[in-house]
Amino acid sequence: MTDQYHNAAGSWTGGKPRLLSDFTVRPYVINECGDVRGRRVLDIGCGAGSIARVLADSGAEVCGFDKSEAMIEKARSLPSDGIEYKVFELTADSGLPFEGHFDAAVSSMVWGPCPLDVVDNGNRLVSESLDQGGRYIIAIAHPDMANYKPDSKWIKVLSKGYHQNGDEVKFKVYDADSKEIPLEGSHLTLEFMLQNLINYGFQLENIQAPKPTENDRKTYPEMWSPDDFRIPFFSIITARKD
Repeated sequence: MTDQYHNAAGSWTGGKPRLLSDFTVRPYVINECGDVRGRRVLDIGCGAGSIARVLADSGAEVCGFDKSEAMIEKARSLPSDGIEYKVFELTADSGLPFEGHFDAAVSSMVWGPCPLDVVDNGNRLVSESLDQGGRYIIAIAHPDMANYKPDSKWIKVLSKGYHQNGDEVKFKVYDADSKEIPLEGSHLTLEFMLQNLINYGFQLENIQAPKPTENDRKTYPEMWSPDDFRIPFFSIITARKD
């Protein structure tokens, strides 16, 4: 998976929509951040900086890290005022690559490819680094998507079923040009994610299962299959540090 992720750095920049998550993840994560003027925001697995740039343009001081040197190189080649990027891979026993506290944190489509102990450590570190009342926005593959086996041009799923928390799950993700991007990761049940957040002192504020809007359907009619409007592909979880 790592090679495919590195190689995609040129296209995952947040410009013209190319992946389903450009419609049903990124806009929702940004919206959940709220007013970020003057706030310090941690972007976990920032990729090529598509969310970081929007938050910085809205007045935030953003600290973003990603394990892919190619992604960070691409992010730094684009406007980055107010953003500090670092190449860093989070592990089960690592800390964060930035010092100090944050007012908010985002993790967009990061935890799925990670083992459960890395997810656990990441949530713990966010809890420790957020100020009281700080908001944490997480985007993950919808936990029940594996059961649907959707007929979609965007995603095909190979999984053992919902209750196999931590089991390997394989995806075939397709971009707007139908280019296949094979991915592997860990299946995360909703119970695991929510209980893990509760264990680290978070209070659930909101949970969403977005679908493309009617405007998306009309603006990009060539991109959609019927299941894209029937099945939830992603979950957006918003939690607040008690």
